[in-house]
Amino acid sequence: MAKFWQYIQQKLQNRRVIKRKRAEDPNFKAADDQRVAVEKAYHQRTFKEKWALTGDYAQSRSYQLKWRLNWALLIVGFLIAAVYIILFFA
Repeated sequence: MAKFWQYIQQKLQNRRVIKRKRAEDPNFKAADDQRVAVEKAYHQRTFKEKWALTGDYAQSRSYQLKWRLNWALLIVGFLIAAVYIILFFA
């Protein structure tokens, strides 16, 4: 729990430093604005990609779903076979 509060304090301190630098240095402000714009564009693109299920995210997601479906079918098959054997010998 202490590490969490240290992380929060560090985050707040970094935010204060950036805010102070933005107020003092116009070059830093321009660079920071550009950085924020790039991060926002990246976030929008990846968010849309995840919801549209396109690109690398869709491939990894479909692989995970196929893998889970195969295991689910295998387990259901074994359970059906077990029930058949139990009922056959009972």
